[in-house]
Amino acid sequence: FGHTCAYFDRATTPQHVHRKHGPVRTVGWRDRAALRAKVEAFRPDAIIGAMHAAPFATQLASHLDARSITYLNSYEFCPPGAQEREAWRFVFDREDLSATQREIAVRHAGIVIANSAHTAARVHEQFDTPVRVIHPPIESDRVLPASDHTGGTVVGVCGYPHKGSDIFLTLAEQLPDQP
Repeated sequence: FGHTCAYFDRATTPQHVHRKHGPVRTVGWRDRAALRAKVEAFRPDAIIGAMHAAPFATQLASHLDARSITYLNSYEFCPPGAQEREAWRFVFDREDLSATQREIAVRHAGIVIANSAHTAARVHEQFDTPVRVIHPPIESDRVLPASDHTGGTVVGVCGYPHKGSDIFLTLAEQLPDQP
């Protein structure tokens, strides 16, 4: 990476705490006070915050005079309205961030990155903030069968119409002769 990297993860299991994964050290944390102490001890040049941790990560970066990067990979910062939820048949089972939290994470970050043009456009529309798109890599050799593979099964797990499940099922109905 060219930088010393640490990944601070609240969900880290005990066997992963303070463990190296290649060049990245994994560090677990229990609460914001513990996270703040660990990040302050690390003295980073940059902090990347994602999901519900992004507002706190942005504030912590400001406190440490570090560069702040907010990574958007879902609807935390541009939640769907009632009409979109109904049209998408969307079950949004997470608590939304407050308007203030979204404002902090997006407007006060040095860089805002999204994993899709759709998310970037929604956030840009809502906050009038530039958003860069970096698509997550797909390691096709890990998910696609080898070229000499015949038969077999491909399974898609999604279930959300707004993510394309309805398109997939419509296409499947139009290919009745396919196994």
